[in-house]
Amino acid sequence: MLIKNEPAVLDWAFKRGDDYGCDLQYCNVDGTPEDLTGFTITGMARENAHSPKLYDIPITITNAKEGRCEITFTGEFTGALGITGRPQEMKYDVQIVSPEGRTLTFIIGTIKVEGDYTRPEGAI
Repeated sequence: MLIKNEPAVLDWAFKRGDDYGCDLQYCNVDGTPEDLTGFTITGMARENAHSPKLYDIPITITNAKEGRCEITFTGEFTGALGITGRPQEMKYDVQIVSPEGRTLTFIIGTIKVEGDYTRPEGAI
């Protein structure tokens, strides 16, 4: 029997300074929501798997019983991503840890940051 556990791919392309968000639902293989009560959820972005952490991914569990979580990138957050001298493309993943300590990567992807033109004078 072959059992595959593939993370979902969720790529983002940001305009610096804009707000973005995504509501997610973590489900079992049969499609029923996984109860995330007692789970922790974290995510990090890096240039590559071996480089230092650049950012924490802003993700929170919004309804544990229904397996719902949300990634919310504020304009302040995306504005900081595109500052000159910082990477404009990075890889990230999101992992959940069960109350028993089992870790599972359930989202992977790329974040690309594009410059904006409408911003306060003097902003980089």
